[in-house]
Amino acid sequence: MNKALIAIILSAMYGYAVESVGSRELSVGLSTVKIDYSERSTRGVLLDDEKSDFFGKTGGARFEYKAGLTTDKSGTLSIGARYDVSRGDSDYTGSLIGSAQGYGSYKSTTLNTIHDLSLWLDDTRRYELLNFGL
Repeated sequence: MNKALIAIILSAMYGYAVESVGSRELSVGLSTVKIDYSERSTRGVLLDDEKSDFFGKTGGARFEYKAGLTTDKSGTLSIGARYDVSRGDSDYTGSLIGSAQGYGSYKSTTLNTIHDLSLWLDDTRRYELLNFGL
């Protein structure tokens, strides 16, 4: 999947002659995730759930890089990447598989690590839609 996404971005850039690298931006920040997940039976009975707060147990970091490239197509081609990683605990409430006990009979804490990668390409070329030769 990652190779396919990179191939799409590179093919979108095909045909551009980069004249100069303009603005560049690197940022670092905090990242957080709220987990609120539940499973229900086909009859709607709550089987289990997992929860954490935004600023409770799950936190992390965000890294972002953007670059603007001046092209021969009378515009700017902007590329960027963002990577978020969050790690922390969530509270599980449910039951053990195979037990005759229902929801709430088993509680535990689950350690979670969540990775999120975003890549983008913005094309700000100016297009001449109508040219009547006037």
